[in-house]
Amino acid sequence: MSPTTRYLCGAAYSNHDFAEEVIAELVENGRRAVVPAIGYDLGPVLRHCYRARQLWFGQNLIITVILFLGVILAFASTATLLLFALAVVGFSHLLNSPARSNWRIAILIGVILLLVLIAPALLQLVASVAPDSPLLPGDDGPSMTAVIGWAVGLALAVLGTIAATRRTVLRTLTQDLAPERKPADLPSAPADRLLARHRVETVEEAQHGNIVLHSGPDPFLGAGRVTHAWSMALELRRDNAAGQSAERAADDRVAVDPVALNRHVKRCLAALAGTDLPPHERLAGLALRDQIMAAGTRWRKYPLIDQEFRLPYPYATPQAMEAIIRAPQTSARHFLRATVGAENREVVEDKGTTIMPAEYQNIVVSTFTHIAVEGGMLYVENVSTVLGPLRQEFLDIDQYAPGDENGSEPLLQALRTFPGSTLLAPVRLLQAISRAFSVSRAMGRAERDTDSQPVYDFGARAEARQLASAPRPVTYLQRLDAEKYSKLMERRISEAIIGYLRNNGIDTAEYETRMNVFNNNGVFIRGDNQGAAAAGTGAHALLNQNTPNQRKDGQRAGAGAQK
Repeated sequence: MSPTTRYLCGAAYSNHDFAEEVIAELVENGRRAVVPAIGYDLGPVLRHCYRARQLWFGQNLIITVILFLGVILAFASTATLLLFALAVVGFSHLLNSPARSNWRIAILIGVILLLVLIAPALLQLVASVAPDSPLLPGDDGPSMTAVIGWAVGLALAVLGTIAATRRTVLRTLTQDLAPERKPADLPSAPADRLLARHRVETVEEAQHGNIVLHSGPDPFLGAGRVTHAWSMALELRRDNAAGQSAERAADDRVAVDPVALNRHVKRCLAALAGTDLPPHERLAGLALRDQIMAAGTRWRKYPLIDQEFRLPYPYATPQAMEAIIRAPQTSARHFLRATVGAENREVVEDKGTTIMPAEYQNIVVSTFTHIAVEGGMLYVENVSTVLGPLRQEFLDIDQYAPGDENGSEPLLQALRTFPGSTLLAPVRLLQAISRAFSVSRAMGRAERDTDSQPVYDFGARAEARQLASAPRPVTYLQRLDAEKYSKLMERRISEAIIGYLRNNGIDTAEYETRMNVFNNNGVFIRGDNQGAAAAGTGAHALLNQNTPNQRKDGQRAGAGAQK
């Protein structure tokens, strides 16, 4: 199990929302495409999300039953327990809030006072419903000792439930998901719903595909933020055709096979991690794959949709891939994706002594290269992206050691989460029940809609690794790593294209000039900004990261300045 797979599996137990988001994206709509998983296995992640959901459901169900029985048998004690939990949660939130303001404290105190004021009315209501309850306050109401005793008893029952759940979670993190442990038997898919179980199996197969149908404007799902992009158009003329007339230059055009050029670029990129390099010079974790990208809103008979099962095809055959590369006018576009993760690699001296241990850096840098031959010209497009590191809360599973589940750690975690878990248990239980029905309805609705509607959105909306990641590199060194790997891959891509064109006798002077400007421009990284800077006569900074609206505003401002 790769480190990324392990951390994502553990994230399901660390954060309720992450597990629900993964299940909602991958299972609720069984007709959506699946974003290819690079560097991790999506199957174990999805199965652990289901197991975590079952654990949280069981915990919330038991706590809700305890509170319900407490309301029936000892309302005053249950109300005392809930008011105590509310006060702890409120004050904890205020103390941990970065902006502590008086109005927040006033609102919290007002809510607590309001609950205290309406408590007598609630007690009278319960007395009318269950007048025989021995612990309802009244003329012969319970003593303070009885109220506190029942409140403590209820609290211990809730605390024991939370501690038992935390013990199971810790055992999973330290045993099933231990770093050195080989993959064991995975949690089973949901056995109570045939459609959900079948969908999990479909996702496990589709994650290795090479077709990405995307919902929304972003085709680079799972790759993070676009940091910069460049494109180049070049006349495919012979090296000795410079300065000739258009008619003569047309006669000197050279035919270039875009498939062969793509394969050449792929081989050159693979050499960055080649075995002919010393081990410490190889790019660790380099992954290369051809991908077909297209918008997901399609008609049912679209060639990338399986007509029998009404599912997006996850794989394109080599013949189909080559046909799309040679026909760039279609709505489906080919990209050569190169991905590098700043993966863990130890530093070892010549004698074999470890100088620096392997550490998990977990940023992901990708380049997407599109090559097209059209109109007797070569068009090259390159997009660089950076996916930020996994959020720190998901990396904290490393702080637990085998055996912690048998010590005091489950109880300590139960004490820390007791107030919030007690208050939210009924709400989360209702949400889980509602979600179970909504998932069944959503899956059934997707079945009907894909069968009846002429156009349907089959595109993927999110990717599990990106759901658990920070939106951008967190540390300065991570930013430098992202820039380094982007530059290395972009430079290799440019040199591979230039070398291929030269070997085919094509004039590359214009291409080399433009790429030298791009590759040699300085890039400043300071604070939250990074971008190109050029200096000197005729220098140009090509990296324009403005949004479309910003570019329009800039054009209007420039026009006004000229007037």
